[in-house]
Amino acid sequence: MRCSWFPSLLGVRRGSSRSAVARTWWAEGDVHRSGGPPSLGRMTLPDAPGTPVTVADLDREKPVPDGYVLLDVREQDEWDAGHAPGAVHIPMGDLPERIDDIPEGELLVVCRSGGRSARSVAWLNQAGFDAYNLEGGMKDWQQAGLPLESVGGTPTVV
Repeated sequence: MRCSWFPSLLGVRRGSSRSAVARTWWAEGDVHRSGGPPSLGRMTLPDAPGTPVTVADLDREKPVPDGYVLLDVREQDEWDAGHAPGAVHIPMGDLPERIDDIPEGELLVVCRSGGRSARSVAWLNQAGFDAYNLEGGMKDWQQAGLPLESVGGTPTVV
């Protein structure tokens, strides 16, 4: 569930007080899963932040819709092995310290299979972002034949 008082507690969207409160909240482990099974059609992304999205909901020609940013929260070795073109990489554990690096816009958050991204989405939504979890993660992304690139060589998902 989205908490209506939390963003106002944090103050300015990119301010230092927001960063400090968000880091404290993250460190205390106050992360909750939100959302439920979506009722989504092709490329009909949900209105409620926190609602899960599946690879089947994405357009094969343009998997990341206009106005959305694909945020990959996997670790560096996973990113290096293979990631979606144009994705922004901030590992889940670095989100509190890199809160000012999180792009504006609605966030489609991905990890390997959906667990870390679900936790990240809960945290991001509580911190005032509009984020959605890509269930099935990069494993489903790769299995669906969506584009991948890697730091060196043939992209894989680890």
